[in-house]
Parts: sequence; structure tokens; C-alpha cells
Amino acid sequence: MKRIIFFLAIFFSLSKVSLSEIVYIDIDLIVAKSKPGADITIQLDKLRKSNTEEFKKIETKLKSEEEKIVSQKNVLAKKEYEDKIINLRKKANDYRKNRAKKIKDLTIKKQKSIAELVKQINPILATYSAENKIDMIISKNNIIIGKTNLDITSKILELVNKKVKKIKIN
Repeated sequence: MKRIIFFLAIFFSLSKVSLSEIVYIDIDLIVAKSKPGADITIQLDKLRKSNTEEFKKIETKLKSEEEKIVSQKNVLAKKEYEDKIINLRKKANDYRKNRAKKIKDLTIKKQKSIAELVKQINPILATYSAENKIDMIISKNNIIIGKTNLDITSKILELVNKKVKKIKIN
């Protein structure tokens, strides 16, 4: 009798596990294709273009200054020429440091804005899973193979487009 109860208990607990609803989502696709994600991309592209234009102007200025110094090589005293070269190198190093800093800042802004978007997506996922009795949502990156009917990316994408407004990049 005890064996029968034991087997029934195991059978019912295993059947409950198999009835668990597990779905998956492609969060990268949502970040890339959603309206707020596309807006983040547009804002970052504008910043990148503005930085590139600024970098080109500075590079042009440094090149023309270098050409001017080289053309004056025979006219200037050796000490004065060396001082101008040292000054130009200092400006070039400052430019490189400034450029590296702006590129790093842009990368940080991208990471923060994507993290903010994901932060706003999490409550949407929680609500969706509660409403649809979903036990677990797994990232598509962690799945080798899965049935396409378990992919809820398109449904979540629609919800994100409705509920998440524009994310401002600081």
C-alpha cells in the first residue's frame, strides 16, 4: 500500500513538472527592433556622427599645422622649430586622449540606455507571464533548439512598443 501511494505521489509530481509552461524570448531582437530600441540607435548615431565631424576638424587642423611647421623648418631656428614640434605632439596626444574618452563615453551611454530599456521590459515580461500562466521565460541565447510556438518575442515586441516610451540618452 505504501508503495502505491509513493508511486502515485511521484507520478503526480512529475506530471506537474511536465505541465509547466516554459517559453523563450530574443531580447536582442527586441532591443534592436522595438521603437525605443530604434530610437536609442538613432540617438547614438547622431552622437557618433557629431563626434566624427569634430574629430575630422581637429585632424585637419593638426595636419595643416604640421605642414606649416615643416615648411618653416629651414627658416626657423633649431630651438624654435623643436619647440613647435613638441607643442604639436602635445596637441596630438591631447586629441588622442579626448577622442578615446569620447568613444568610451559613447560606449557607456549605449550600455546604460540598453540596460534602461531592459529594465523597463522586465515588468512587461512579469505581467505577461502572470496573465498567461507562464512559469519561466528563458533567453533565446541560452537555447540550442526550441519549438517556434514557444517563442513569444513578437508578442513582447508589440507590448514594448505600446508601453515603453522614448528613452533619453544622457
